[in-house]
Amino acid sequence: MDKNFKIFDIILFHGETDLLKLRVQEFQGTVEKFIIIPMSDDLIQTLSKIVFTDEVIISETFENATKLYDELLEIMKKHYSTFDDLMFISKENELPNFNQIDKINEELIYRNLYLNHTPFYWNCDYVSRKNEKGSFVTNFSKFLRNNNILKGFWRNQENNVKSNIKRLNNGWKFNNFHSPKENEIFARENLLPDINYDLVNTYKLVDRPINLEIPKNIGILAYNKIGRDYMKKHLFLVESGNSVNLNEINKLYDTVSIIEFSDNVNEVIAENIGESVYKSILHLPTQVLYDEKSLKEFQEDYKKNEIKKIIETVFPQDQDSIRIIYKGFDDIVGLWENFKNQTLSEIINPS
Repeated sequence: MDKNFKIFDIILFHGETDLLKLRVQEFQGTVEKFIIIPMSDDLIQTLSKIVFTDEVIISETFENATKLYDELLEIMKKHYSTFDDLMFISKENELPNFNQIDKINEELIYRNLYLNHTPFYWNCDYVSRKNEKGSFVTNFSKFLRNNNILKGFWRNQENNVKSNIKRLNNGWKFNNFHSPKENEIFARENLLPDINYDLVNTYKLVDRPINLEIPKNIGILAYNKIGRDYMKKHLFLVESGNSVNLNEINKLYDTVSIIEFSDNVNEVIAENIGESVYKSILHLPTQVLYDEKSLKEFQEDYKKNEIKKIIETVFPQDQDSIRIIYKGFDDIVGLWENFKNQTLSEIINPS
């Protein structure tokens, strides 16, 4: 990476030491200085137990935005190279992707930036399609000219204020990557850590897409198996009409998912319509998108393969029983372990 500016990574430390270590190891050689801000007094002792390199500066405990600005200003004056030096401010679990630094620097010519990070949950096992706001990016010149810049950043963080600052999709946000504590609350149904996540947009990664980049040192984080050992039974009714008595069939399954198709592009994913009963209306393309098939054949295969997207919304484990009733006729039953790597159009009513 050829550049005539330095990168300063300012980390608001809340106690996730594993993620802090990952961040420092990941960005060594790219970042000029890591400036760690302990967000409470007790975290100073936590940081004292970690052996850091010379690139790491530990600042005083955070008190307010004004005091933090003064501290950062003094640090930057000692270490900056040019007024174009970049400053990233984020929590330890919000990692920028410095492989895209040229694009970030280009946008900073016009304005400050917020980075929208791809959220990962629970050991990179789950990822969300919906990016979350994370790192704030500015340069030393803008920082120097605006002594209220951190006050604006803090108002935005605490109150989720809508801002006109440019947002750029970049980097990663890691949620619940710590080792589970003895008293940690787990969701009863799925035995997943009880944090806020979006059921509709969060899905389990079976095979990570080649183009889904993650930090190269992610393997240094401890892996904590998340899940359950007992079996759950999931029923999926695909275009099966209204003849099913949901009140009765719901007693036999842990979840019931109704799947329909429409040419409306506004999909409805896993809408809760009863106790453990969900309804999805998926978009059905009106033209052939792949393969040399007739429109009717393509649509039939498309419907069958889209079922997997809905199966993932109930977070199935390998031992779970999956039953698919397709159009009221084809009745497919098996374990998710056997279905998850198969193409459903080759299983349901094969030609």
